[in-house]
Amino acid sequence: MSKITLDGINEHLKSVSRLVATDDVTVEVKGLLDNSIAMLESLLSLMDKSPKKADAFTPDLDKFPLSKYFQVVDKLGKKVDAKPLLKEGESVNDFFKEFLKYLTCQRGCHWMIDTETLGLSVNSTVVQLAMVPFSPISGGLFTVTFRGMQGISIVHNANLDVSNQGREVDEDTLKWWKKSNTANLHLLTQGTLPLFMELYYLKLFLNKDSQVWANSPTFDLALIKNCYEMFGESTPIHFRNEWDVRTASKMAGLSKVALDKMYPESDKYWGHPEGLAHNALIDCLTQVYQVQLAYTMLGIIIKKQFKEEDKS
Repeated sequence: MSKITLDGINEHLKSVSRLVATDDVTVEVKGLLDNSIAMLESLLSLMDKSPKKADAFTPDLDKFPLSKYFQVVDKLGKKVDAKPLLKEGESVNDFFKEFLKYLTCQRGCHWMIDTETLGLSVNSTVVQLAMVPFSPISGGLFTVTFRGMQGISIVHNANLDVSNQGREVDEDTLKWWKKSNTANLHLLTQGTLPLFMELYYLKLFLNKDSQVWANSPTFDLALIKNCYEMFGESTPIHFRNEWDVRTASKMAGLSKVALDKMYPESDKYWGHPEGLAHNALIDCLTQVYQVQLAYTMLGIIIKKQFKEEDKS
């Protein structure tokens, strides 16, 4: 991401302030929104005081290193020691940048994305975002040989700071987190990554040719697009290259009963405890397993490169 404009932040500050001024929010939600206003005002103050940052906010990779939010793994998502892969004098951030660019440009590499939010609208506060590379026509994660090391991949898992986004919080969704998603409730208070840094990360490796899956794109990818628009930026994901997990499942005839049986199988495959839904990274891996199962059931098992939609 190149720029976060003053105008974009000012506009968002106004919309959050209007929401706080209404009587339609609880004291708890108002507290979250007040924190968002304070953050946005601080950011505006910082940008106004620095002429060099009057039009753009420079992401700080020293404070928010890629190694904290990206992890080198094997085909089944198990951590791999990446230290032997670093060149002499190379920073860890530069290594991850190069590996991400190399991985995403490989033929047949698709990305699965999942988000956890505090609402069901595209304006919702983002709690967590995860992405993993995979191929619909083979098992596990998409792996490569990089700098002599075979069978390695990467996973991205970011727990975002929900108090400083200035985005909507739905009261019913917040109640659902506290009542029905207690296993992941810590995500609401332990996030440290600012939203603008997450958007910067995504643009390090996603581009108009990236093939991106979600369950479904009309929520997750629309949400990401809205986040970029909030900062006056365009999404790196091209609408022609959006893929829908639900569509693939329905084409394969995977009913709700079949999916309920599939979830424990997926947990066993990836080595996760059963029943940990609504965690973005685990959901990503489950959805990868689901798509690969659907492709197998549909008989799409030969290794071939699917042509992009004709853009002419």
